[in-house]
Amino acid sequence: MKWPFGKISVGDRELDVDGYMKELTLGTDKLPEEENYTYLKSIRVSGEADLERVTKELSRGNLVVMNISGLFSDKGRLKTVIQHVKEAVKDVNGDICKVSNEKLLLVPKGMEIVA
Repeated sequence: MKWPFGKISVGDRELDVDGYMKELTLGTDKLPEEENYTYLKSIRVSGEADLERVTKELSRGNLVVMNISGLFSDKGRLKTVIQHVKEAVKDVNGDICKVSNEKLLLVPKGMEIVA
């Protein structure tokens, strides 16, 4: 992944922000998942079919950042998906909040979002 930061000057030194950010990116999506970890999953939802993955991750105890921007062209579908997500979060005793116009944060049982 190419980061858009380039190099910046810090005092009399030049810092390679792109290189630094690349070192921080571990690419954990290539590592096998372990049951004793809690993961933060980013899921782009474009319809009801993607909700199964969201529900599965919540039931596994993982956090989900759900991108709903793909639903903006169909307000009816957007409303239906959000209603299903609310029900899924309620079923696992989780919590949900809006992070931005495009993203929702869903957390499983045992976590509460405090705004």
